[in-house]
Amino acid sequence: MSTREGLAREAGCLELVVPQPGPNGRAAVGSVAEMPPLAFSTGTTRVNLTGGWKSVRPLYQEKRAPCGEGCPAGEDVARYLRAVQYGQHEEGWRLIMQDNPFPSVMGRVCYHPCEAVCSRGSFDEPVAIHAVERFLGDYGLAHQLRPEVTGSPRRERIAIIGGGPAGLSAAYHLVRRGYGVTIFEAKPEPGGILRWGIPPYRLPRDILRREIARLESLGAQICSGLVVGRDVPWQGLEAYQAILLAPGLPRSRRALDIEGGAVGVHDGLEFLRQVAEGAVPSVGRYVVVVGGGNVAIDVARCAVRLGAGHVSIVCVEPAEAMPAHPEEIQAALLEGVTLHCGFAVRQPVVINGRLTALEIGRVRFLGREPDGSVRFVPVGGAVPPLVAQTVVQAVGQETDLQFLPRDLTGAGRLTPDAWGRLPRTMVFAAGDVVSGPARVVDAVAAGKRAGAGIHRCLNGESTDEEDEPIQLVQIEALNLSYFAPAPRTSIPQLPAEGRTSSMAEVSGGWEADQAVGEVARCFHCGVCTGCDNCLVFCPDVAIRKNQRPYTYEVLDQYCKGCGICARECPRHVITMVSA
Repeated sequence: MSTREGLAREAGCLELVVPQPGPNGRAAVGSVAEMPPLAFSTGTTRVNLTGGWKSVRPLYQEKRAPCGEGCPAGEDVARYLRAVQYGQHEEGWRLIMQDNPFPSVMGRVCYHPCEAVCSRGSFDEPVAIHAVERFLGDYGLAHQLRPEVTGSPRRERIAIIGGGPAGLSAAYHLVRRGYGVTIFEAKPEPGGILRWGIPPYRLPRDILRREIARLESLGAQICSGLVVGRDVPWQGLEAYQAILLAPGLPRSRRALDIEGGAVGVHDGLEFLRQVAEGAVPSVGRYVVVVGGGNVAIDVARCAVRLGAGHVSIVCVEPAEAMPAHPEEIQAALLEGVTLHCGFAVRQPVVINGRLTALEIGRVRFLGREPDGSVRFVPVGGAVPPLVAQTVVQAVGQETDLQFLPRDLTGAGRLTPDAWGRLPRTMVFAAGDVVSGPARVVDAVAAGKRAGAGIHRCLNGESTDEEDEPIQLVQIEALNLSYFAPAPRTSIPQLPAEGRTSSMAEVSGGWEADQAVGEVARCFHCGVCTGCDNCLVFCPDVAIRKNQRPYTYEVLDQYCKGCGICARECPRHVITMVSA
């Protein structure tokens, strides 16, 4: 292919076939590939002041970054990072609050799947998005910021059963739309797993309470200590125009079945609940935790802080297949917890009604069932038992739907549609009760989705509509020549030797200059940051910078479609399209 032809095709120009004369002076018949291309457009110089040869034009249009697409809650990550870069912290907070009502909480407990798909991770290290979110969340609390209620007051009232992350998220999005919302929470305080399952060293209670109090200030009514089916009959909810079921998974599964029980055997969720209440369970010197998930890790790290000298985790999965998050596993190892991966519990050793040891055997992990339970087969011979004064079972959770009418539960589980609606009812469901054990951010996302579904139904809108297609910017589309390697900003941590003596928060937060410095590493994929490259490089002065920051306009009548602005845009905000 000739250089001219290649450039023309790269620019997307139209091709005019010009027949070449043969020996007799007539046009020779040859292949189209042999014909030279000629770019042209059908416009005139009245429209295209630079001439009539333009066939492509630049389109200035912001797009979606991978981090936002990777966030289950749908946060517009790249845009709130851009706001931080310009020192517009309140704007950044408000951008988060459009999708996630608890940025201070989520900045601490979310396992940041957004960072796993961050384009910067393919360049050096991903941007520490969760730390920026925490900074903005704490900024909002410190400045007592309040989100706007976007909808007018409505007459419809919504009942939400369960004050965990899914129920609270749904309540937030419904209240902002103007609905009256009442949350029925069985525990003495709302929060669900955030309040009763995640220890204070990961999530200080004051942070959670302040974020929930902000939701109440918007008008959500939280009735704590009320159990639907016991204190509130199901029929009593008929006065509400819609009901959302978000009870979570309040019951633990058991790996040990000890008749009559034994001193020293505990339930994982109950153990964490006691810690959350400020109680100090007596654990002794030797503690064994059964399970490989995040609950098991939290129990083990709490046991260390309660004074246990030897804390072990026994799980059937190999280390690389443990469902717990790798960061949590590494933190547990740093704090002295021992892992016994590829083992299953055989039976406890109980003497005079008191646990003394735990017999285990080596197994081969075969996978996981849809409900989260594991499949395995025994392999190998006997191994020495583990000395244990306390065993905590943390092998998964189950829901409790006994309060529901039989026609809603079907075969014992809830199967709503994509918006969370149960068939032929105005009853919706969201969170772990639908998905099974999942991340907190998944519950927040499910609550947001269910809230939107309730609004659509009550507003007479279709729930058959599909999400609009997005333009996702991958790293291949970026101009990486404008970025240099830069180390990820460190997050302050309590030293390992000092963190296990209390429930003090392990991870610290950033000051504004640290957050701004980390955001400077962001590629801002598909999001304009006002770098002026298009303005500077345009040979025809066909780019106008508007008064609003980082917004540009292409003056099409002066543009000849050379494509320089698109090539020099670091973030793929400008693309070339047909003229």
